This record gives sequence, C-alpha cells and structure tokens, in this order.
Amino acid sequence: MEHYPSLNEFHKSENPLSALGLGSCLPKQFEAMNSLFLFLYNFDYDFISKVWGGTFLEDHLKSKLEGKNRTYQESVRALASFIGDLDTENRNLLFAYIIERHKK
Repeated sequence: MEHYPSLNEFHKSENPLSALGLGSCLPKQFEAMNSLFLFLYNFDYDFISKVWGGTFLEDHLKSKLEGKNRTYQESVRALASFIGDLDTENRNLLFAYIIERHKK
C-alpha cells in the first residue's frame, strides 16, 4: 500500500518535494512538461522533417498529421492525437527534439 504524506509530514520536511516522494526529479519533469506545452502551442511546421527527415517515415507521418488536422480542425488537438498515436520509440524521438528545442 502506498504511503501518502500527511500535511504534518509535508510541513516538517526540510524539502517538501522529498516528503511527496518526488525528490530532485521534479524540476526536470516540470521542464519536460513545459517543453511539451510550449511545443503544442508553438510548434514549427517542419518538425517532422527535423525529427524524421530522410527516413521512410517522413512522408507517412506528414500525411498522418494532415489527416489529424482535417479531423480535429484544431492544431493542438490534432498534434496531441498525433503524438498519442506514435509508438514508444518515435514518441521518444519527438520528445527528445521537443525538450532540446524548448529547454531553457
């Protein structure tokens, strides 16, 4: 059974993040989440070429994103659905690109 800190434990801790079991990884998680958020609302339209350029997937993924744009008629929802459809390896490639592009 998981242990969730009480409010008393949280306030007593020198590092509240440690009390939550988050430790030092939280800033990196926030950075990654912020990078994804920035990308969803400010993506460059040639990101597929930048990530998958020169591979057999480039044209396929461009077509897939165009289909999502027709379906959702809203770029953020289309892009989120596109990302959700990627397999783990390709999603990781895209996330690495996003984090590198939007890191502080």
